[in-house]
Amino acid sequence: MSLPCNNLIVDDAIITVDEAVELAIDLAVERFPDIQDYILRDFVSLLTYMAGERREISLTELHDTIDNFSRALAEGDARLLAQPRGIRVRRVVDVQEFAESKFYMGQRGHVRPRIMEELWRLFHGEFHEDRLEVVLGGGIGWGKSFMAEMGIGYMLYRLSCYHSPQIEFGLAPGSSMYFIMQSIKLELAQKVLFGQFGQMIRRSEYFSRYFPFDTRMSSELRFPNAITIMPLSSSDTSALGLNVFGGILDELNFMSRILKPSSSRYTGDTEYDQAEKLHAAIIRRMKSRFQVRGRVPGKLFLISSANYPDDFIDRRIKEAERDAAETGRSNIFVVRMAQWESLPEDRLSGEKFLVEVGDSTRSSRIIDSMEEAVEPDAVISIPLDYLSDFRRDLEAAIRDLAGIPIGGAGAFIRNRESIESAGVSHEKLFDGKQLFKHPAVELSRFEGNLSSLIDRSYFDYLININENFFIHIDLALSNDSGGVGIGRFGGYKDVGMSFNWDAESGKYIQVPAGLQPSVIVDGILEILPPRVDEININTIGDLIELLNSRICIEVLTADSFQSAALLQRVRRFRNLSGKYIRSGILSIDRTIIPYAELKQALRDGRLIYPNVPKLKKELRELSLDERTKHIDHPVGGSKDLSDCVGGVTYTVTSRYANKDLRKSLSRKLLAGIDSKQEDSPEQPAELPPSVNQPQLSRRRVSMRVH
Repeated sequence: MSLPCNNLIVDDAIITVDEAVELAIDLAVERFPDIQDYILRDFVSLLTYMAGERREISLTELHDTIDNFSRALAEGDARLLAQPRGIRVRRVVDVQEFAESKFYMGQRGHVRPRIMEELWRLFHGEFHEDRLEVVLGGGIGWGKSFMAEMGIGYMLYRLSCYHSPQIEFGLAPGSSMYFIMQSIKLELAQKVLFGQFGQMIRRSEYFSRYFPFDTRMSSELRFPNAITIMPLSSSDTSALGLNVFGGILDELNFMSRILKPSSSRYTGDTEYDQAEKLHAAIIRRMKSRFQVRGRVPGKLFLISSANYPDDFIDRRIKEAERDAAETGRSNIFVVRMAQWESLPEDRLSGEKFLVEVGDSTRSSRIIDSMEEAVEPDAVISIPLDYLSDFRRDLEAAIRDLAGIPIGGAGAFIRNRESIESAGVSHEKLFDGKQLFKHPAVELSRFEGNLSSLIDRSYFDYLININENFFIHIDLALSNDSGGVGIGRFGGYKDVGMSFNWDAESGKYIQVPAGLQPSVIVDGILEILPPRVDEININTIGDLIELLNSRICIEVLTADSFQSAALLQRVRRFRNLSGKYIRSGILSIDRTIIPYAELKQALRDGRLIYPNVPKLKKELRELSLDERTKHIDHPVGGSKDLSDCVGGVTYTVTSRYANKDLRKSLSRKLLAGIDSKQEDSPEQPAELPPSVNQPQLSRRRVSMRVH
């Protein structure tokens, strides 16, 4: 079978047969010093036969023949001398002609200009031979899958141009070579990737006539020279044993991440990241089969739209940037676009509007001019055609259309300014101090010297103000951190109408305007697990006993995990008022109510807490599972400190809310806590003074955060 003879473009030097014989003999003797003369004579005859009447031979033909000769000698198989080598066509077309020509893929007019530019850079641009990973990220709908399919098609075409691609890339003759297409589910890989690609291949004259696949197979595409394209599930073992030359891994940002998988007892892994495992398995397979001098001829396309900060694609892009900064190049080729960036200009109106993308402390917002921007570098210009999408759901549009992963989309507390403001207000009010000297400690190191954990000046202030305190403890044993939060009532604040979560109805209900309790969290302590032991719960009890000896602890709550012994001990403590400490279980994981109260308190400006970075990070990353109505944290994240603040906020607010408010929010916690004390004190006749008064010397600190 012969291929169509296009323009003869062969960039190869031609030498005479005599020069070829001399060079070949020198190389053969150098590589095989003991070679016998009759074998050399046969090899010279072969070269003369190849040159024919023209008495000339190309360097490529000479190289391939010498390579075959060396293989035949090394393996003792003379049949390798007759193995055709090198390119079997007169011209290998570039990627643009391949994509647009009717003879090949026939996509002229359908390949967006920006995508064609990136395909050209990938296969013909600077360092194109170094590109192993092709990361396609950003917004939805710009053509990520299409670009990857064109890339796979072009690699398949180039392999088809060889007599034997296996020999050219170091495999034994007849070995199978694979392109794989994987997604979250096998069905998606079959339909979205494999199905679309198969349709384009079927319409191609080149692949129909000159490199046809086996039409009897529907589950995979089998081409000549033992080259196969197949869809696979997202299991990291699904490509086991395959000679993977290239492929596509799709929807990587939406694959599973599991903390403490069941396999951890065997592997020691604390997390199973499906995308990382799958990516690493395929890259290892490609390198083990095809890597020569640090280069792999195939390419692996990694595809996904943006999901959240530091998702898989985000991490690969950051690694590419680090490589480029350190060495000036990277084997990771990155294309990240907003949806509109791949569209031709005549598809858009030409008018723009501005969005300032938020960060960990600021919410995103639409602005009228750059003069309004707090962070000018965070402003993006967007075609006016998309204005309604951004007005409808700003955070989701930034993620899905602009392709920028941000924490606000899907966050339980979207008002990130309130998270930051609560910490900054506490820092300003108390000169950057809190009850505990360090926000995170390994408690076992302080056994017998727990008083050294306490900031003396702050502790003396709490002693002098003569308030009642509320503590919530998040317990842990090993591997995970625990937490202690301590706070108090900070007066009442007049707030407008709001909506709070009601456990009885399972929905948010309207709360009328009026006075609501404010909360001051005086101390946050993360208890780190020892490296080779468990957290000693008795030491936590000793810490509570130390605090109780100087300040009046009214209520202590703990989550249900291993809290029974600690609560039994605390119930025996009398506080400075001579009453037993009220204690009980408050599981933040079982109900949304404590976090709903925390969220509303932040929204109203009724909560301040120590300006601890980890606490603010946890609050930013909280998400609500709409199905279970539980608050959760991302894989790899935590909520130990935010649980403590949520517990303190809930118990303080429940204790100081008036009867009507308590009933409307279904606050029944305190009624179930062990104590004969009354449920609620009388409200003060007057509001406490403002937070603007001198700090660390007042009898009461009131909340009026501006």
